Amino acid sequence: SKEFILHLTDLLNYGLQRYKSEFGDFEGPLKLYGTYTVKQTMMALNQNSLMYMKGTLIMNDHGYVYVGLKKDKSTEERLNYKDKFLSPKIMQWESETGCSFNSGKGQNVLRMKKAGIFVRKVTMEDGITMPFTYVGEGTLTNPRPTNNPGQTLLFDIILDKPIEKAYREDLLVPDEVINNENN
Repeated sequence: SKEFILHLTDLLNYGLQRYKSEFGDFEGPLKLYGTYTVKQTMMALNQNSLMYMKGTLIMNDHGYVYVGLKKDKSTEERLNYKDKFLSPKIMQWESETGCSFNSGKGQNVLRMKKAGIFVRKVTMEDGITMPFTYVGEGTLTNPRPTNNPGQTLLFDIILDKPIEKAYREDLLVPDEVINNENN
């Protein structure tokens, strides 16, 4: 019947539009603002998941960092990293513990010139582990030591593309630059 054909055509068009918006055209192995688990990113990057350690994946002078914005209240002080967006274009990122200017870990992180950034607001929500959102590439700048007892380095990551307005509230991105002197 004509009604059935219209209904079926509508369903097919919806399916095609949804596929295009979720999996459509994008450059490289990762979709900007796509959501990924660590395992999915390892598959997309064609990497062995054993190479991923404590929020950082480093491949030569390029890396990927996984950032949790809100820390659980029970998190140890040394693991309560000062990760946050300072503006839509700049993210403050604190390395994993054991990174200093003189350590092997620190030297590896300092060699990273660019990094792909994965962010999630919270680790768990209603008992479900939340995926990360890929927010694009950035350049690591301004490395400096912190007062973290676990030895860490703090970086400003200048994003290649500012965070789009539609994602700022969910990712706790301020519209204006945050003064970074007291961090």
